[in-house]
Parts: sequence; structure tokens; C-alpha cells
Amino acid sequence: MKNHLALVEKTVGFATTLLAVFLFTACFGIGRSVVNIVHYALEYPPPPAAGTAPASSAIRVERFSANAEVALTEMSRRVRPYVRDVYPRARWRAAPADMITALIVRDLREAGIYQAVLGPEEGGEARFDIEGRVEEFIRDGVGAEKPTASLVVAVIIWDQGAEGERRVALQKTYRLRETLAADDPAEFARAMSKAVEAFSRDLLRDLAAMKRTP
Repeated sequence: MKNHLALVEKTVGFATTLLAVFLFTACFGIGRSVVNIVHYALEYPPPPAAGTAPASSAIRVERFSANAEVALTEMSRRVRPYVRDVYPRARWRAAPADMITALIVRDLREAGIYQAVLGPEEGGEARFDIEGRVEEFIRDGVGAEKPTASLVVAVIIWDQGAEGERRVALQKTYRLRETLAADDPAEFARAMSKAVEAFSRDLLRDLAAMKRTP
């Protein structure tokens, strides 16, 4: 009888040890493969100063919005008509609309077109408000020899005016494409950076023309 009880105790103890090891490995991920995610950002040099006296008014850049398809940080690809997927193990550092907003604020300040440039979270009065919506921000591999970075941004610029009456000063959709030298996330980030740089340059040119409007 004693031998039987000892055997039962040993069996229970062994099972308890196995359970403890299983729970430990499950909690701490031992034995699981680690997936490394690489995060990419938009990068390009700021524009040169405009070289002319800035407008006496201030301008505010509101936080850009985005279509649901490009609101997240996945690096999206259009592989064929009606089919989308993403680059595996690759993400944008931040949502595309947020990265573009920050770059437009930076570029406007560097260019010196307006007396003051206010970001989305900054207080103060501004005559002009820039609202933007990112409608497309994708690697497009359909209908071309090489894939392209496709960027579409719709912009509305509001003018408060001297009388305080809000009116649309500019409404425009900017469409940019840049060819990828290779089909990989790093090249997509490079090409999309060039597309955003071209968008910023076109927007600043339109804003400079607005500056001359009374």
C-alpha cells in the first residue's frame, strides 16, 4: 500500500512539473519564432526659402484625414484589379496622413511663404486653413512595366478673409506617381517619399500664388 501511494505521489509530482513548464513557456513565448517588423518613414530634404517677403497673414495646417484603406500603417499593394495585400513584416512608422501633415507643416515653415505656420495642435489665429484628405497611398503594380508609388491627396484651403467670412480659396486634387526600381518595402518608401515631396512642392507653389491675392 505504501509503495502504491509513493508511486501516485511521484506521478502527480511529475505531472505538476510538466504543467508548470508548459505554463511558463506559454506565458513567456519560449519556443515561438520572433517576427521582426521593419518600420519605414517618409524622408526628403525641406524646400529652400522662398527668397521673398512672407505674407503678413498666418496659415494653419489641419490634421489630414485619410480613406479607410490608407488610414493604418500597413504598406499596401495593389497586385491586380480588385485585389490588395500588404508587404509582409513591414509597416509605416506612423499613419500616412499624419506623416504628410507633419512634412507640410515643416515645408511651409522652411519656405517662409507666410508670416506664421500653425500645426494642428497649436493655438493662434490664422487667415488660411489647409484641410487635406489622403485618398490613395499605395504601391500600384497594375498596368505598368514597373510598380509605382501612387499618391492622391485632395486639398481645400479656406480663407477667413478680412471680414471674417469663410470662403474656399482653393480646392484641388493632387495626383503623383513615382516608379519603383525594385518591388520591396524600402524602395516603396523611397518612391513614396519622392511623390510626397512633389506634392509638397506643387502645394507650396499654389500657396505662393495665393499669397499674391489680396
